[in-house]
Amino acid sequence: MGSLYRKHYSDIIDTIESYDEIASSYRGLRRRPWKLASLARGKIILDLGSGHCINGVYTARTRNSYILCLDASFRMALYASREISRANVIGDCIVGDLTKLPLRDDSVDSIMAIASLHHLPKPMLLYALSEGSRVLRLGGLMISAIWSWRQARFLIQTFLNILASIFGVLSIRWRYIAYWRTRRGRYPRIYYLYPLKVLQPMFSRSGFRILGSGYTGYLRNESTNIYVVAAKHSRGS
Repeated sequence: MGSLYRKHYSDIIDTIESYDEIASSYRGLRRRPWKLASLARGKIILDLGSGHCINGVYTARTRNSYILCLDASFRMALYASREISRANVIGDCIVGDLTKLPLRDDSVDSIMAIASLHHLPKPMLLYALSEGSRVLRLGGLMISAIWSWRQARFLIQTFLNILASIFGVLSIRWRYIAYWRTRRGRYPRIYYLYPLKVLQPMFSRSGFRILGSGYTGYLRNESTNIYVVAAKHSRGS
């Protein structure tokens, strides 16, 4: 595991630092919950890569659930804590690693990983999915949304990734950079945007039975994101 972090250390740190920098402005453009969040169920719900915990607060209200919001960015977790307090729902926020969840086995009913897993390269994504399977109760739901590489803004990067793979320059084909721009500057966020046919076996390998998958939008009926909804049926490999 340590070698994986060393290999991708720069990308991960850059992304976390960028989210720390943009935390104050992030909520202005992410104020409404994703439609997928309505699928979460149970008394204890985990929001992985929660940002301001907009999705978590929504599920805590609608399901009368306890929400635990986890994010790698300290400032994002701080804003999430304020969001929970402002909404007067029952929940907590922690700064943590998606690949090493500080939770007991079989301790949560649903996991939302909405717009978070796509920051992990494939080996680390498998660790994160295995951790999700570990902490979920049997039959619990894993609700995931990942940016689709088919978005028009990624056309040039996709072309360059394919060329690099053909000529053996890159070992990772689906790496992308998206910048968040503010008056202070622009902040890079690194993404790994895999096709649905690559993602599905990773969920199955991690102990999930896929209930539904396809393409969806954030709020509108569009296909800018891949979604996978799966239920835990085993501990995974």
